[in-house]
Amino acid sequence: MAEVVEGGGHVLVPAFAAGRAQEVALILHAAQERGAIPRFPVWLDGMVRAVCEIYASFARYLRPPLDRIAASGQNPFFTRKGSVQRVPAPAFRSRVLEGPPSCIVASSGMLSGGPSAYYAARLAGSENSAMFLCGYQDEESPGRRLLDLADSAGGILDLPEGPVEVRCRVSRYNLSAHADAAELAALARLLDPAHIVPVHGDPDSRLALARALDYRGTYVPENGAGLDLPAFRRRVAALPSPMPGGQAAGTGPPLDLSVAWEKLAA
Repeated sequence: MAEVVEGGGHVLVPAFAAGRAQEVALILHAAQERGAIPRFPVWLDGMVRAVCEIYASFARYLRPPLDRIAASGQNPFFTRKGSVQRVPAPAFRSRVLEGPPSCIVASSGMLSGGPSAYYAARLAGSENSAMFLCGYQDEESPGRRLLDLADSAGGILDLPEGPVEVRCRVSRYNLSAHADAAELAALARLLDPAHIVPVHGDPDSRLALARALDYRGTYVPENGAGLDLPAFRRRVAALPSPMPGGQAAGTGPPLDLSVAWEKLAA
């Protein structure tokens, strides 16, 4: 990033508004404070701004020293020295691009909309600028297409504002947004719940997590299925091991997955 900024370009970091964008901002601020990179403006835009405000309103849940900064009435993600700043309004975005070289951290993280798509449309064709991706990119997203174009030495990227030719620098950095499988399994052992139902992620990922958990009460439902929890509790108690694909091996037909949200609400 320092190389791009010193060369006169802007860097766009499309980032998820909750967690990832704040992590990137803190990493850059810390690097500037210790002199690892020169000081340059870091702009936060889009839903990122609102999420920063929400985090700051729950100071007791932040790690030190962020908790102390938030408790004092300051927002720990925006620095008084001005190196990390809010983009105050959509109309200000053109001024950011016309201003001194900078980094822009904006949602959405996959370039599927929001201010990140706005900046991408204006920076993609600049050889002096860069787009650095640091999160998961869905197969159908513009962000994944951008990575594919980078591997093939450029091409046309379709963005919400229209197609653009990609001539900027593109790189990917892997920043995990949550615990890995081993850490999740350790948490499950610590909590020792009666049942575990993995519901987030691709089917293969959920099944792999179920196997890593190796927990007797683990059940992997089909995508899109409803789960009748009372029936689930009755049936799953006898399961000997994690069960893939909504099928309890050795127990006959699948569990009753009829939608029962009214019962749950009651």
